[in-house]
Amino acid sequence: MEKYFCATFVGNYTIIRIITAIDFHLLMVNIGLQIREKLLEQGKTIVWFSRQLGCSRTNVYKMLSKNSLDTMELMRICRILNYNFFELYMDEYLQSGETDKKK
Repeated sequence: MEKYFCATFVGNYTIIRIITAIDFHLLMVNIGLQIREKLLEQGKTIVWFSRQLGCSRTNVYKMLSKNSLDTMELMRICRILNYNFFELYMDEYLQSGETDKKK
């Protein structure tokens, strides 16, 4: 199985992880961007969304800038927006399996 390096910068430190091809493909889903697009599609504002989540707009903007979210947090967002964001990960997972089979 192919391996990839993933670097994360935290303050003055660089954390390097070795990840599998499946994990690499799952990184391709930018969940913050997907949520932002769904908000726009539904005509919902950041103010509305922050009220639904019970947090500040600043925290919503921070959340929308992330590539990944906690599972329970994402589940809550799915309910609020009435959309299954987990399907995006499943689609990436299935596509990565098809890519691996072709090799």
